[in-house]
Amino acid sequence: MKTSLFFIGFILFTFCGKAQTEFAPIGATWHFEYYEFVSTVGYEKIVAAKDTMILGRQAKKLELTRATTYYGANGVINTEREDHYIYQTGDTVYHYTNDSFMAMDDFVILYDFSLVPGDTLFYGSGFHYFVLDSIGTVELNGEEYRSQYGRIPDSEIADGITIINEKFGAMNDYLFLDIQDYCFLDGDCQYFRCYEDSNFPLLQLSQDSCEHIPTFVATNEQAPPPALFISPNPAQGFVQVKFPAPAQASLIHLFSTDGKRIKTLEIQAGTTQKEIALGGLPAGLYYIQWQQNGIPAGCGKIMVQK
Repeated sequence: MKTSLFFIGFILFTFCGKAQTEFAPIGATWHFEYYEFVSTVGYEKIVAAKDTMILGRQAKKLELTRATTYYGANGVINTEREDHYIYQTGDTVYHYTNDSFMAMDDFVILYDFSLVPGDTLFYGSGFHYFVLDSIGTVELNGEEYRSQYGRIPDSEIADGITIINEKFGAMNDYLFLDIQDYCFLDGDCQYFRCYEDSNFPLLQLSQDSCEHIPTFVATNEQAPPPALFISPNPAQGFVQVKFPAPAQASLIHLFSTDGKRIKTLEIQAGTTQKEIALGGLPAGLYYIQWQQNGIPAGCGKIMVQK
């Protein structure tokens, strides 16, 4: 069982010469939704817990807690822990874990913000890698942060598009791209939900609460609303929203990240796609929700460019 990841866009700007951002300050917290082997769901929380020395380097210890439940487990929650370590030198973030299954016996490059378009960052054995297409900045919580826009070949995440932000890593993927760069049908999948630290208010890119564990859907219950296909994304001027099936008479809403409803459009019965005008909207992230008979029938995210 795996839900579709909402589409996340990206804003391209020229660099403004801002100061280097500290990655993983103490107290930084990430949340991810989690799927494994189709029949397991849950969430992960990763916390930058303390400064420490490991392998002769001054690093930060990241404590990972995973809470999962299994189909047919009648609400039983299982938890497990992992320790990871991060350190930063200039624009490069390094990662280490002593998990024997992951076979990482030294720090390896996780993110490198000195890359230029066309560069490739290889992970582990080199079989998976990140190809940088473009660079820019994105505005989050009123601040601009450097971002990278590229691809992890063969990824199922957002049609292979991966956005890496200097504040908290991958915006629409998993923090540890060197371990899990994409998800197989029968493998583990982790999708970004939330991030916050003492100087960065909660950023939530999921309609679920940060620590929500999805529930399995019985055959006689309505499945969760699917992700809508939204194009172009990122967008300027307008987007086209395609429905998974011809619509009933319904409504589609556009929300800002603070929950304010920006506009509502009526959808006529039989409609298969709807154009939404974006003129006059500030650049940033927005949510789309399609409702039929007052019940969410589809949702998604768009990034509006200047």
